[in-house]
Amino acid sequence: MTPSRNLASWTLLCLALVGCGESRLTVELRDQTRDSDLAAARITAGKLYSSNDDRLLAGMEQGLLAHLQGDTAGSDQQLEAIAPLVDELRGSHVGDAVLTAVYNDTASTYVGKPFEHTQVDYYRTLNQLITAERADGRWLPASIVPMPKAAMVPAVTADPHAAAKYYEKAVIIARRMTLNQLKETADAAGGKRYDDDPFARLLTAIAVLALDPAQRTESDQQLATAMLTRAMTSYQSQHAALNAGSANFRYETAAAPAIASTLYLRHLHGYDPEFFVSEVARLGMTANDPRLVLPAGSGSVVVLNHVGLITHPQPLQIGIAAIGFSSPDSTTFNWGGITFFAKGPGSEVARTWIALPIPGDVVQKCLAPGGATIIGFEIPVHAPDSPWGIPATVTAGGISTASEVVCDLDAYARSTLKDDQPHVLLKTLIRVAAKQTLVALGASAAHQGNNESAEILSFAINLVGSAVATATESADLRAWLTLPDHVEASLIDLPAGTHSVSIATANGPRDLGTVQVTPGRLTVVTIRSFPAH
Repeated sequence: MTPSRNLASWTLLCLALVGCGESRLTVELRDQTRDSDLAAARITAGKLYSSNDDRLLAGMEQGLLAHLQGDTAGSDQQLEAIAPLVDELRGSHVGDAVLTAVYNDTASTYVGKPFEHTQVDYYRTLNQLITAERADGRWLPASIVPMPKAAMVPAVTADPHAAAKYYEKAVIIARRMTLNQLKETADAAGGKRYDDDPFARLLTAIAVLALDPAQRTESDQQLATAMLTRAMTSYQSQHAALNAGSANFRYETAAAPAIASTLYLRHLHGYDPEFFVSEVARLGMTANDPRLVLPAGSGSVVVLNHVGLITHPQPLQIGIAAIGFSSPDSTTFNWGGITFFAKGPGSEVARTWIALPIPGDVVQKCLAPGGATIIGFEIPVHAPDSPWGIPATVTAGGISTASEVVCDLDAYARSTLKDDQPHVLLKTLIRVAAKQTLVALGASAAHQGNNESAEILSFAINLVGSAVATATESADLRAWLTLPDHVEASLIDLPAGTHSVSIATANGPRDLGTVQVTPGRLTVVTIRSFPAH
């Protein structure tokens, strides 16, 4: 029995032990969400996130799925329960750091990504707005997601007094989202490209503008001013940051979305006329631009279309094969080397890696006392990005307008992972090197007998040890899987009264229900659409 005779079987064993890609439950959860089979999706999410370490993800998924079912109360219950957990998990966890250093990143409690933290309060805010509008009859939705598998939106008893409380709570949660979550995101960003969420700030202003104008306090007006002002600058800064060197993804949000600039200037027109004049000039617009002033007796409808499914991490499997043989005195022959292979998104880069010749005795002493070894590990990556089609067209009261992308969550996910990858790769390589060093030391100790039995034992220790080390290297693929790829928005001005709303997507038209338009006030309509597979 010699190392060379067992190299092929050993190779197959190690390859089999390097991860297994996406889990069946991950695929099922995303497919069921895309197909609007939400009851089944909630069951699948329960199976997928059964570990206590994944309790944050469990609450995120269940909260969003309940929201899509129109169960705003159930969604709130899930999301409110994990809101304190978001704050808790932002801190450091020494125990988790030790586990990830000696085992792998999946051994730690999932703490979430900064953009995911923001989305917890984002959907809490939407829940309050939807409930308020249904309670006072401002939006009577047909459905949040496509029929027929999605449950019908539960009926709500009209209650204007309760509606006022829901509107107020929406503003309170939106304040927390922007003043707390985004502040912590910016503080922790360092050199990372994603450090702000302008759409979250825009939504906070929208929540204020959805209030009855007579009930807006000075504090509300100041909040709307601050959020719209900051949204304008944040859209520009994020556009610059995420488009700089972003060969790995597309950032599909404009530097100044029309809905943001329109609401910004309209609010200034009524709240701070002097600043309004200077901002109109700065933005290169004219004072008589019809977009800048809401027509008398009219209100506005904002339609937020949450499109598709966000990208999710997949494993890039990387293997390092080392072979080395030498005569006892290293003079008759002494040859060896290492080579690389990869499997998964981006694996074509492995073709550019060069096989390195290394003296056989060096390979045997440092990596493979038995003469050959394969070391495998994984890192999380994203599949190549692809552009989306033409945004949806919204029709309300007989007026049609094209939507625009106001939030590119997919780009946030891709940039976050890309910025984290150097740290993840370095930590993984150090961990893999440490594991293989321990294996090599054990195999070398067994080889001291300097006979055929010792050689076989050394080879077996190296084989089993490398296989175990490889088996413990799995990429951390955890993520909030049911978030949308991006959010599109449209703004339509309508005269006071009741109007029907519909949307035309790549999959055809959909009825969004009816809205009650009030002068000087926003009505918010939300929808989730899924392009064809």
